[in-house]
Amino acid sequence: MRIGAHVSAAGGLANAVATARRLQCETFQVFVSNPRGWALPPFDPGGDERFRELAAAAGLRPVFIHAPYLVNFASTSDQFRERSRALVAATLARGAAMGAAGVVVHANDSAEPAGACRDHHARVGTGAIGLTGFLAILAHPGLARLPVVIETPGSDQERAADIARLKALRPPC
Repeated sequence: MRIGAHVSAAGGLANAVATARRLQCETFQVFVSNPRGWALPPFDPGGDERFRELAAAAGLRPVFIHAPYLVNFASTSDQFRERSRALVAATLARGAAMGAAGVVVHANDSAEPAGACRDHHARVGTGAIGLTGFLAILAHPGLARLPVVIETPGSDQERAADIARLKALRPPC
């Protein structure tokens, strides 16, 4: 099980690789477009190639693209579903060009109790899921060969601590 984090691609995808390395990630995810907007991700063949090279050289794999927050295939609006389809299709195409393994939504503790219908993230072990919950999640045999990518709030040091906490909780290979 490889452990990593969602990292910012602000300033370019090469910066995302540097941040993932600084956090001691083994895998990571990024946004390739505004997560709160409908604009399709831009294509940058040269930047994508450089990203693939940097991620491979750093041993960061697999890499994922985070789906934009607006996507909702369960919407009752035909227009909303179509916009969601177009945005995910473009995000998948950009991910393929970057060498990403897929488009995901993946791991954080919850600042809200179950059933609150709110997506407020908390640092690993500090929310409603807690360390006991993460121990159970990481021990599930169906996850043994899958990467886990955190999406927790806080500074780089706090997110690095969350990554280290999950690495300590994961079962031995």
